[in-house]
Amino acid sequence: MKPEKFTTLETGVKWDIRPDLALTGAVFQLDRTNAITADPNDPSRTFLSKGQRTKGVEVSLNGRLTPDWSVMGGYAYQLGEFTSAIQGVAEKGATVGELPRHTFSVWNRYDFTPRIGAAFGVIYRGSMFASADNTIRIPDFTRVDAALFAQFTKSFRGQLNIENLFDTNYFASVHNNNNITPGSPIAIRATLIANF
Repeated sequence: MKPEKFTTLETGVKWDIRPDLALTGAVFQLDRTNAITADPNDPSRTFLSKGQRTKGVEVSLNGRLTPDWSVMGGYAYQLGEFTSAIQGVAEKGATVGELPRHTFSVWNRYDFTPRIGAAFGVIYRGSMFASADNTIRIPDFTRVDAALFAQFTKSFRGQLNIENLFDTNYFASVHNNNNITPGSPIAIRATLIANF
């Protein structure tokens, strides 16, 4: 297949609210030609689309809100469409598959003492089409994660991670109309780390 080609236009701003807290934003347009597109119903086949265009806005906040509270978060709004038809697969103007319009995530960590901390995060992904034919829509979801941290000694620490704290049913990934992977139910992992 011919190689994919990309043309990206982007402009952005960064504001260092404080030396340890930054707010950034960007507006972008991404044009792709010869974009590899999966067959909506056969994962072994792909097509080249003559063109796709995605426009969007991204905003993020990273750093420390207080000496003990750090945050890392972002929001993105994206619109993607085919700028030419793919015969038998997608019409011109169809929405690009696997592209949610809205995505949001935020991760907070608070250190109660120099040795003990906790974290809480939220991930949101808007609904999206499973493939270029726009026949199967994957619903949106919100997932909550959490963690606890402990520094037992200078060289020994522990961590407890809880993914999908509220046991939300969601689809984690999509590859076409017939290849859709559900997300994990609540998962708990404990880690002990020793440094020598």
